[in-house]
Amino acid sequence: MILFIADADGKAANRKEEFRRLEQLADQQPRPVKLLCCAAEQELEIWLLAGHPDKLRDLGQSWREMRAEVSVKERFFLPFLEEYGDPAVPSQGRERLMQEALTNHEGIKSRCEELQELENRIRAHIATLT
Repeated sequence: MILFIADADGKAANRKEEFRRLEQLADQQPRPVKLLCCAAEQELEIWLLAGHPDKLRDLGQSWREMRAEVSVKERFFLPFLEEYGDPAVPSQGRERLMQEALTNHEGIKSRCEELQELENRIRAHIATLT
């Protein structure tokens, strides 16, 4: 199984069709590979932010506004990283922030439907193997 995850960048509907074609091509190969594609709406950084709902209030935007913003990284994630990250460590503390976010995995999935959908697709594929 291969997971291909990319930013939607305001093109989620277009990416879904494109990803569907890629998945079909993978299924048609002589040695089929299960390819599952997912576009993070709008950028992958939103998943980390979703795991920190208590800290998001400081950004001054509603969750709905954040999800709709095409430039999540620039508008919300970088200010979040500046406030809660650590400039003294590699990646400015992204790893620690992601580990903290993952303790709220269910909260991330509830705020990011595309991630819940991806998990459902992974589980469905695994079920076909047993």
